[in-house]
Amino acid sequence: MILIFLIFFNFIFNISKQNSRRVNNLREIMFKQTIETLRWSLNLYKKFKLPLIHQLKTENPSFQMIWEKKKLFEIRENDRNFQPGDGLLLQEYNPLTKQYLKRDILCRIRYVLSNSKYIGKKDVVVMSLDILSRGKNHA
Repeated sequence: MILIFLIFFNFIFNISKQNSRRVNNLREIMFKQTIETLRWSLNLYKKFKLPLIHQLKTENPSFQMIWEKKKLFEIRENDRNFQPGDGLLLQEYNPLTKQYLKRDILCRIRYVLSNSKYIGKKDVVVMSLDILSRGKNHA
């Protein structure tokens, strides 16, 4: 996550001087957002001892079922190398409007089932979840 911010900052810093006022405003906004994100990550680490937090878009009805604690697992492509003990920040997302909604759920991965004959696909994992916190916009 931090690497993405650094790459983005490097891109912004290398924009031509023609837009320097706009670039300076954008730098200031991105710097403030980066500091807020780092503070947020540090606070979650201190509170829940999560070594890594994956932020994931989650659509309904899956999000609502996890919110109501009726579904305590998540099936995803393993493009992030999910590990037991990592955190998942499931953010409610509306694919029609392409916007995040106000709710999110912070979970800890309890168990990861991968490369199993039961799953069928090689790059898909099933993660067992412990819900740590439900709220509005942890991020």
